[in-house]
Amino acid sequence: MIEHDDLERLDERYVKRIECIDLRSATDQRIDTVITDLAINKTKLNILIGILSTIAVPVIGIAVKLLFNVGGA
Repeated sequence: MIEHDDLERLDERYVKRIECIDLRSATDQRIDTVITDLAINKTKLNILIGILSTIAVPVIGIAVKLLFNVGGA
């Protein structure tokens, strides 16, 4: 049968259920933090793209007018 020495050797080699639950909950918490940070960054990026697009549209129009002398004058 299984002796005490065998159990000690197995305890050193394998993770116990309680340790696994703690490790898993810590990993889940880190994943949740990463997902939250990703959502915040995505929102900020969308806002920044909107602002830069608003600025870029008139600048492109002016650049086309100056480069190709479109629209007379």
